Amino acid sequence: MVAGAGDHLQQRRKRALGADTDEIDTVAAAAPSARHHALKARPRRGLGVSIKRCQSIVGFGSALTAIACIALLSRSRSQTGHQPHPSGTHHQPRRSNHPQHPQHRHPADPPLDGHQGAQHTPDGPSPALGTLSEATAAEVDEIAQGSGVFCKGHDVDSRRCHIKNLCYLHGELAAVQGPLTVLDGVPSNRFNPAVLTLGTVLNHNALHAAFVDVPGDMLRAAPRVLLVREPTLLLSRFMPSNIMHALHDDVLPTVVTLRELGLEGQAGATLTFLDAHGRDPERDAVYDAVRPSAAPSLHLRDLAEGSVVCFRSAHLGLSKATSWYQYGFHTLQGPVNRTVSAPIVRSAAQTLARRFGVTAASPSLTTTTTEGWTVVLLTRSRNRRILNQAELVDRLGAKFNRSVVQLSMETHTFPEICRALWTAGVVVAMHGSLLIAAIFMQPDALLVELFPFGVRPEQYTPYRTAAALLHLQYVGWTNMNASATVSHPTRVAALGGIAHLAPEHQQRIKSTRWVPPHLCCSDPFWLYRIFSDTVVDVSDVLNRLPQPFTVDADTDSSSLTKQPHVSLVPATSRSPARCTVIEREPPMLRIEFDASWSAAFVPGLFYEVQVDELGQRWRTSDPFLIVNVSAKRAVLTGSTLSVWVQCRTETHLGRFVQSTCHLSP
Repeated sequence: MVAGAGDHLQQRRKRALGADTDEIDTVAAAAPSARHHALKARPRRGLGVSIKRCQSIVGFGSALTAIACIALLSRSRSQTGHQPHPSGTHHQPRRSNHPQHPQHRHPADPPLDGHQGAQHTPDGPSPALGTLSEATAAEVDEIAQGSGVFCKGHDVDSRRCHIKNLCYLHGELAAVQGPLTVLDGVPSNRFNPAVLTLGTVLNHNALHAAFVDVPGDMLRAAPRVLLVREPTLLLSRFMPSNIMHALHDDVLPTVVTLRELGLEGQAGATLTFLDAHGRDPERDAVYDAVRPSAAPSLHLRDLAEGSVVCFRSAHLGLSKATSWYQYGFHTLQGPVNRTVSAPIVRSAAQTLARRFGVTAASPSLTTTTTEGWTVVLLTRSRNRRILNQAELVDRLGAKFNRSVVQLSMETHTFPEICRALWTAGVVVAMHGSLLIAAIFMQPDALLVELFPFGVRPEQYTPYRTAAALLHLQYVGWTNMNASATVSHPTRVAALGGIAHLAPEHQQRIKSTRWVPPHLCCSDPFWLYRIFSDTVVDVSDVLNRLPQPFTVDADTDSSSLTKQPHVSLVPATSRSPARCTVIEREPPMLRIEFDASWSAAFVPGLFYEVQVDELGQRWRTSDPFLIVNVSAKRAVLTGSTLSVWVQCRTETHLGRFVQSTCHLSP
């Protein structure tokens, strides 16, 4: 029996997450880009007044600061006859260097323009506008005293910062210079290449961030200042339209970072996005799922030109603990050159799964046998298609005696796909971004990745790496039959087209057996092959597939909730050692101590005992040992011995504890 997606869900419109077209190695948006441009100032009447006010604030010593001050003051609505809008937004289309999507405001987020007609009250509270509200005069004065910038890390990719009283204006982050300003751990040159990166993709200037300085008096002179009072995590998304990038680069690191900072679940804590990718309700669902609280996320690029926003407590930079792959911008793509913690990745994935509706009552958390697991085929309909998909579905169902569920981003939401893979025993898919959903599979489940003709699986391993990290069985298959592939040379270049190239170049691409090694992101050999359609050799694929949940023959691997082995560090036995002479000829000494309180739950625990006067060490699984001291019987003439006891396992060492052992006859 085959269960298709249409059996339970009508056709949805194409998801913005783009599982069919967005590849980790092919999107033009991944190319390095210049830093964000500052928003242009609009000329206002009363410029001479602005110049005089700025001269009184900053003097003539800093041209850049004075220019910024003039640009800020020239935006005062009081000089143009307009009443200030409480949120700093306006209803006219803004001029910006970045694409904007005002129609995609998340329905859960209140509009940034807040309450119509609300007026600024200098000395009293203003109406709250979602995450933002207007700062009172007292709050502005406190911010003007200066920013506190505290950064840790040795370079732009490792550095993370906590900034108190950070502001954003004219498309720039700004630290406030005042009598209480502190700069700790900030590089002397903030633009070589930047202070830090606001994402996890390394060595990519699209994510670089730095901050300029503004004088505190400049804030005091501003027509209005919007304030985020609760802590916020400020980040830039790398490529949110691609679900692999969204999860690997942004969402999983955000989960871990919020946990590290203690912001997970903190009332009012927010996410703030500095990137120019705009909003899209469906695409942003995965980001909304990891918001630290019910407070809506803030997109700084949504604000009107001239808005001034300050944060009382902003955290910049994401944890790299869950990032296992680099995309080949400077070296060939592959696993990162550092240790990635599998428990942290799995914990972050489980947190996300719970936000998507997987609960303690879900089958994979309560089933103790594998009777309920399913076979899932992740499908594509626009490119990289499986041309004999119906045959593959039928024979997969027959091999595993299961119904086969077909899922795609066109017919299902990503949370629905997450829930389906949570109970999947076998997942089969063409290489593509939707395979990131494998992070929700259970240990020892089977992941099968298919590749078109000419593509070496060992060169493109984000999902193979994830499978190894998360203890999944993995099978990679590539089409070896050129006649079973359908390429598309007349498509656009980004989707594998080569018609724009010289004829000899086209012929060289077509005749090349394997895609040569290459850097990201627009290699025509790679694009031509990876966007081909395939007639899969189903018999060859099925012959390679083991049964899921059968890796450990000598252990109970039938449980869907089986977890990777976790070794424990033992607690130390802190009781003083007791020494007793139990025989004189030959001289025998009994050394005993209290057992470690963790012995009951630490498997493989033993004790290492050392006596200084005897110059020897012994191992024992019991909290005592008896030793022959014939070689050094003289030690028995003394009254004390120096004894060291250490609890340990084969993988972990406990603390050595020294005690003075009084000899008892």
